[in-house]
Order: sequence, then structure tokens, then C-alpha cells
Amino acid sequence: MLKNMLQLLENSAVKYKEKAVFSSKVNDKYTDISYADFFEKVKILISGLIETGIKKGDKVFLFCDNRLEWILLDFALQGLGAITVPRGTDTGLSEAEFIMEHSGSNYLVIENSKAEEKIKELKFKGKRIAIENGVKKCDFYFEKILKTGKDNFEKNKSRIEKLSSVINENDLVTIIYTSGTTGNPKGVMLTHKNFITDIVNAPLTLPVSDKDVTISVLPIWHIFERTVEYVMIYCGANVYYSSIKTFVNDVKIIKPTMVIVVPRILEAFYDKVQINISKMKGFKKALFNFVYKNSMIYFSLNGYIKKTIIFYKKANFLLSMIYGIIKLIFLPVYGFSRILFKAIKNVLGGKVRIVISGGGSLPIHIDKFFNLIGLRLVDGYGLTETSPIISLRDPYHSVLGTSGSPIKNIEVKIINSEGKEAAAGEKGELTVKGGIVMQGYYNNKQATEKVLKDGWFHTGDLAVKTYYGEVKILGRIKDTIVLSGGENVEPEKIETYINRSELIDNSVVIGQNQKRLKALVVPNKEKVMDIAANKKIAYKDYESLINLQEIYDQIKKDIDENVNSNPEFRSFEKIFEFTLIPETFKIGDELTQSLKLKRHIIYEKYKNIIDDMFKKK
Repeated sequence: MLKNMLQLLENSAVKYKEKAVFSSKVNDKYTDISYADFFEKVKILISGLIETGIKKGDKVFLFCDNRLEWILLDFALQGLGAITVPRGTDTGLSEAEFIMEHSGSNYLVIENSKAEEKIKELKFKGKRIAIENGVKKCDFYFEKILKTGKDNFEKNKSRIEKLSSVINENDLVTIIYTSGTTGNPKGVMLTHKNFITDIVNAPLTLPVSDKDVTISVLPIWHIFERTVEYVMIYCGANVYYSSIKTFVNDVKIIKPTMVIVVPRILEAFYDKVQINISKMKGFKKALFNFVYKNSMIYFSLNGYIKKTIIFYKKANFLLSMIYGIIKLIFLPVYGFSRILFKAIKNVLGGKVRIVISGGGSLPIHIDKFFNLIGLRLVDGYGLTETSPIISLRDPYHSVLGTSGSPIKNIEVKIINSEGKEAAAGEKGELTVKGGIVMQGYYNNKQATEKVLKDGWFHTGDLAVKTYYGEVKILGRIKDTIVLSGGENVEPEKIETYINRSELIDNSVVIGQNQKRLKALVVPNKEKVMDIAANKKIAYKDYESLINLQEIYDQIKKDIDENVNSNPEFRSFEKIFEFTLIPETFKIGDELTQSLKLKRHIIYEKYKNIIDDMFKKK
């Protein structure tokens, strides 16, 4: 068993030697670094960091986005026993100040002059390290540290060689501050053991090999992307650094075999496909719709037979036999769909075998779409507090609508309202025990004791287990809305269906202690203005446009179709009324880094509007 992360890197460097581990852009062209060279550079960087005075236990605030230097620093600091406190450069000044002060960070890494400008008012008395040379207020520059490390390597060599045997599995690697859907962010303390437990066990469900090539676009400081990159290193894969802006062009060059995304990226991809379909004419459109509809029937029948749909009781053998005969009718159309949908798959480079989704709830229509067109979509579940992977879907037996089965060597229980383990299909709080569970929240004993009880981490997530052991997440327990009639409503599912409309960017369901549900809806500005242009609607500005009855009625039509007329929802889960909000929800304000709603912020910001909505009779 691996003891620490430096040992993991060393083993991979020996095993995969000259194979590329990371590929990053230099002058707009990708340049590779091999496993052996990467490890060598980490050791030189450790030598340089020793000369800066960084030692075991020091906390280093990483104010930096995705780039090769981030991961080099990450491993080098782990090697020294220092503790990283990472954050993206889109973090606001007040949040950065809180995290630095609360964590006791005594070193600050600034990516570039642009990042420096964002925190120029920051009151920080520790040492500053700059990755790029344009940073003005700086004690050490990255390139200079590397040079110093090289010059002093022989002097520090024996110390560096002993590090992998000195670092303990329970030593801290990092303190990651949660994005804070409620109140100030909490500092999650993760150890070498936490990461290694996830890294070693995740590939037992998700097959990753040294033949795999993946593309990185998600924030590297975020636990999901960070752990996935560690898994790739462990398995000998090649990680390409890209960005949301250049992703579409980069996939054509890279031709990845695996793509790691959050659901919002998949939704944007799906929306573009739907727009292209809507632009089709005549026979071509009719053919596509016919093939899609009949392929979906085949896909659904096959899902019952292969048990890739949710079962809360044992599948009926006789029904499986009947479905097996019926599906043969649709088999020719399904076979043709493999050719028809190939063009959609090729948008991702043509070689993608697995798409991994995490960091948020995956809408079922997105799930079905990607699997139907032939992309194996692996959904996972976890939290920062669990390093993060708790469960993963098997790409070769992917049960749609779930987050898969718990990974090996951990325990998962769903506890019902009576404090007992829930039966299949019974709601309860998901709890987890094992090596992936954090040490606790830094300097926050009270918060730690609330969630860690007898070794079990209480996630606060409402979940059910299927008959065959997969986990389905229903939402946050604290997000549950209790209506005045005592009905419990999980808003996240309703919001997912509301957001299916191409006219809607985001939504928040409200109604705590009220008779009926209502919602705040953020329209898709571009789509709404397209309607105005096509229908020649006169308006003064965007805010006046969304206040027009015609726009309200168009959006209401979509909400009625997706929610209010949908048998998926009970009568008390219908949206009785909604208000259109002109401002798009932003990361750092109304949204967390993983695009989850900060409900408390939204409730506070729109309190007057919400109060007025419920004053109406």
C-alpha cells in the first residue's frame, strides 16, 4: 500500500518513465513533459523551496488556475510536508482574506499580474511567490526557485531522497475551503491516506490505463478535478491542460479518450445539438427525429433487460423476456443510429470512450442523450470531505439516473428518519466511513462534531439505494422545502426540469412554510432577445423586455410542459407562479465554484421580491 503522494508519483515515474504525463501550451502549441522529467522537476523544485524557508506544517495559499506549475508546486509542497490552501483566481478579495486568515497561511503563491491586481488590497505579512515574472510585489519567482533548486540540489539531495519515507499517511496534504452554500466556507483537512484511498480504489470501477489521454478544463484546485488528475498519474495516463474558451478547438487536436466535465458543460453541449436539430428542414429533420425516438425505445427496453435502469425491487424475469422480443423490432433503427450519431460524437475528437461527470447533479435527459448516442457517461458522487469519490458508475454497466455503486473498501449506509439503515427505495441521509473521510474542519471543532460521529461522515445529502446497490442522490436535506400542509419537497429535481427550457438559464424553487411552490427564474438573455427580434417586440431595455406578458407566457408554457403537466411531479410540486430575474447568477455570488446554488445568498439578495410574491393572494 502506498504511504504518501510523493511515493505515488515516484512509482509512476519509474513505471512510465518517458511517457508523457502532462501536456501544456507554450506559444499556443502543446509541449509534453514525461513522467521521469516531471518527477525530476518536482525534486528540483523541492530543493528550491527548501532554500525559500518553506518547511513541514507551513500553509501555502495557492492563488492560481490550471497550469503545469500548479501541479508541480502541489507535489513539491507535499514532498516538504507543507500544506496547500488552494483557490482559483476568480475568488473575491473578502473570501480570499477570510481563507488566508482562518487557515493561518504564511506563504502566498500568485499566478500572474492579473491575479495580483485582484488581491492588491490584501493584507498579508507572509512571503510571496510569483509564477510569472510580471508580478510586482514578490519575494521569490518560480523560475528563480527552480534555478536555486538546481544549484543547491547536491546539497539537498540526501534530504529529498528520504522524504517519501518520512511523510506519514496521516500528514495533511491540503486544506480545501468549501465554496460555502451556507455561511463562511469551512476548511476541509485531507491527508495522504484520504487521497490514496480514493486514487487506488476508483480505477477498480473506472478503467483507466496508460493508453488514456484526457483533457483538463475544470478548476484544478477543486477536489473533483484534482483527484481525477492524481488518478491519471497513478494509472499512467496523459493529461492535457485546456480551458473552457479553447476546449472545442483543443479536443480536435488532442483527440482525448476520456473527458472530465461538470453537468453544466454537458448541458451546454446538449443545447447546441438541439439548436442544430431545430434548424434542420424537411426529410432530414423527420429522419433524425424518427431515428432518435425509436432508438430511445430500444435503449429503454434494453435498459430493463440489462438492469441499467433503476430498480427498487427485483427485475421481473418474464417481463425481461417479453422486452427482449419487442426490442428486436427496433434493433435495425438503433443500428442505423450508430452511424447517424457518429457526427455528434466526433465533436469531442472522435476517440472518446468515456465521459466522466461529477461536481453536481446530472439531469436524466442529459444522461439518456449521451448514452444513447454512444458515449459512455460515468456519473459519480462525492464531496470535498470525502476526497471526493464515494461512488462511481461502471462505464460498462451504467445505471442511468444514479451515481453508481460505492467504490471498494469503504462503507456506505443510508439512514432513515428513525435512525435505521434504509431499505431499497427508502429515503434517508447518506453516511460514509473509510479512508476517504476527512480529518475534520480546520479550526472548527463544532462543525466537525456535527458531521463526524463514531467514524461515520454524515453527508447531509438525501439519497436512496436501488435494489442492486446503486446510489441515487435526491438533494440536500437542508434544501428540503416543507410546505404549510406538511408536504416535503426536494427543490433540486424540480429546478433541473425547469432548466430544461432553452429560455431559462437558472431557477430557484421557493416556498418554505407556504401553501404553494413558486420560483425565481433567470431567463437566457440571448434566447429571450431572439424571441423579441423574431416577433418584432418593442422594448426599452432587457429588464423591461422580461417584464412583458408575452415573454412571461412563453416561459410559463415551458415550465407547464416540463413540470406542471409532468406526471413525474405530484400536485404540490407544481410551480404556481414565478418571477423573472434579469441578472445572471455568477460564480462567487449566487453560485459555488461547482455551479451549485448558494440558496441563502439568493434568499437574502431577493428577499423583497420573494416576500412580495407570497403576499399576493
